[in-house]
Amino acid sequence: MLKQGACELGGEFGVPINPKFEAALKEKKVTDPVLGKISVYDLVMMRLEQMSEETVLFDPFTGPIKDQEGRIRIEAGRRGTHDELWTMDWFVENVVGKIPR
Repeated sequence: MLKQGACELGGEFGVPINPKFEAALKEKKVTDPVLGKISVYDLVMMRLEQMSEETVLFDPFTGPIKDQEGRIRIEAGRRGTHDELWTMDWFVENVVGKIPR
């Protein structure tokens, strides 16, 4: 819902990537299965553009998504439902921390 302004990427409005990290992200390259070799900065900006389009081409809530324990919570190719996303009480893999119970 980036296009509608319901959410935004980044820590400040209109600043999707903290400027102090831009140089490092431009230097770091990854291989995307569709785009090939691309800088992390360019990949984030492309995903931002894709998530802002009328017909969303990239959805960050499409699986496979695993939790911190490595269990698949959203299967490959399936988008998490609104109910799943609104009631999510677990962290994705690589997040350090615990949700207070």
